[in-house]
Amino acid sequence: GVVLTSTLFVAARSGRGLSGLDFTLIKVPVLFVHNIDDGCRFTPYRSAKALADRFALITVSGGDPPRSDACEAYRSHGYLGKERPTVEAIVNWMLKKPYPGNID
Repeated sequence: GVVLTSTLFVAARSGRGLSGLDFTLIKVPVLFVHNIDDGCRFTPYRSAKALADRFALITVSGGDPPRSDACEAYRSHGYLGKERPTVEAIVNWMLKKPYPGNID
């Protein structure tokens, strides 16, 4: 399967982003993991949420106070303070075990 975390949907200086990708062409299971509070303009939660009717989505909310800019790891963008439950949910999805759709 494919796990996409804080997916770069919007084009940035480093590339085009995945907003134009037809994810239905991927022939293996796809999981999106996004923090609803992610303030990075290139990885909007709404884009992952829009795909949730066709693909698995784990929504993370909250976390530790930010220690970096919005598009860096030490913030909700990197699941700061929510790393362990986020990774556990991803692992459970990969092992086809029950996993939470929301991590609060």
